[in-house]
Amino acid sequence: MSQIRNFAKRFENTAIVACLLVPLWTCVASVPIEAQEVEIETPTRLAFFLDCNFCDETFIRQEMPYLDHVRDREVADIHVLVTREDTGSSGEAWTIDIFGLGAFEGQDLSGVYNIPADVTEAEERNGFLRTLEVSLVPYLMQTPIRDRLSVDIAPSELDAVEQTQITEDPWNHWTFEIYADGSADFESQQQSFDTRYGVYASHVTEKWKLQLRPFFNYNYDQFERDQGTITSTAQRNGFTSYAIRSISPH
Repeated sequence: MSQIRNFAKRFENTAIVACLLVPLWTCVASVPIEAQEVEIETPTRLAFFLDCNFCDETFIRQEMPYLDHVRDREVADIHVLVTREDTGSSGEAWTIDIFGLGAFEGQDLSGVYNIPADVTEAEERNGFLRTLEVSLVPYLMQTPIRDRLSVDIAPSELDAVEQTQITEDPWNHWTFEIYADGSADFESQQQSFDTRYGVYASHVTEKWKLQLRPFFNYNYDQFERDQGTITSTAQRNGFTSYAIRSISPH
């Protein structure tokens, strides 16, 4: 009878512990999933949404094949909004606002592409493409495409002037071209030989364009006839030249 009472006591204690553990487990398991931090992976290619009603989108797609061009902002990684306004110098200013989405949330950039009034349509289009590509570099650097990026800086007009001043021409803008050709025909009854040669000497500067050309021609023919051998030679030598002076600045 004593053993039965001890067993009942142990069962009662076990039941009390179980009742205490069940609510605790329920509390731990009921933590909402939304409270857990979810890391968004950076995409391997940028999904690019261009929001511009005056841009040449076909040209942009052709020149930027390394992007996934999408038509829905909801699936984009970056949203590019382009607006424009006239400037006081009869040109235009295009404002480029870039909004980061998804893995790029909060990474927003803004810039301005200034267009002078005298540029051609092709220059305007290529200039916008170059500005857009540079603006996307911070985002591309976060993708595997960063391994394919390179930097190419074109020389400025000042660099070109300095290079021109440093470079010296030992020939003082003179160029020379020598030419020569000839032909020969030797048969039993006839022999002939023709040759011509000469030199082109040219001098070109901002104000003058000169050319000097001495030339020489020699012809030899020999024929066998019943009356005997007939030989004919002819020479034609000469000299041509011209000089052109510019009367207006280039």
